[in-house]
Amino acid sequence: MKRGVMRGKHIDLESPRGYYLDYSKWSDPRRDVDDAGLPLARSNDGALVESPRRVARYALGNLEIYLEGGSSGRRERFERACRWLVGSQESVPGSFASWSVPDPPRALRRELGHGWFGGAVHAECVSALVRAASLVRLDGADEAVRVAFPGFCTTVEDGGFLREIGDTGDEAGLATLAFIEEHPMPRRPSLALGGHLRALWAIFDVARAMSEEGAPDLFERCVRGLVFSLDRYDTGYWSRHDLDETWSGERLADQETHREHILGLETVHEMSGTKALRDTARRWRGYEARLRGRFTASARRLAFGLRNPLVR
Repeated sequence: MKRGVMRGKHIDLESPRGYYLDYSKWSDPRRDVDDAGLPLARSNDGALVESPRRVARYALGNLEIYLEGGSSGRRERFERACRWLVGSQESVPGSFASWSVPDPPRALRRELGHGWFGGAVHAECVSALVRAASLVRLDGADEAVRVAFPGFCTTVEDGGFLREIGDTGDEAGLATLAFIEEHPMPRRPSLALGGHLRALWAIFDVARAMSEEGAPDLFERCVRGLVFSLDRYDTGYWSRHDLDETWSGERLADQETHREHILGLETVHEMSGTKALRDTARRWRGYEARLRGRFTASARRLAFGLRNPLVR
């Protein structure tokens, strides 16, 4: 696997340690940093703004290097970034706290608006803070996780990230299945696979490290929701980015996201023992290995971009 997407080297499923993806490439921003050295993002209007996604990845990347044997300065960077996350939580209607994202994707501006809250960003911030609480006992990190966790349990319609899918009784369950929305839009199910996988990791982290009531059950519901939906992401030659029916055509994952899907499924298989996830990951690795599959996916992504010009 190329350096662009790699599995974390210090994963511990018994107690959160290293993150599930190696984010060390995010650990040394070359430009656009604030006075504390934390990474900034450039907004749609060109201004430099605080970015919880970049700060969380900066934290997790520096933690990866520190666990690999890096200097104490790497630990200090991790702690500094996590202190920023603790201090940057915002209250969301629905009785939880999260981190607002400056700009929505261009194609979703009308639905999300400025300063939106997203399930994938929320998940990466939670995973960083779980590690800050369990590994370095950072003040405030455990409470920040506890007030953030209900966002995964709050439905999109009520301002959270949880999309209920299927009907009661599907997959022999007594409750509806669960999916965490990267882009929570009440009237527009998106169901981005990568966002749901990151949320599964974060919920698993909370269940293992924080003993948060409801986390194990939610994890199980989200795994069953993933399995229930998984065939819809499989085109027979590549994986889909999401299941948004508003697009003109199917939106396929780019090469990096396809690899993240594979690693994500393998990781959740290890967490849950769900054979269907392992089998799908193996099949998608086969797609990646075939030149015809890569070429077809690339051509269809190009055609999709022409039909949906706002999608980046």
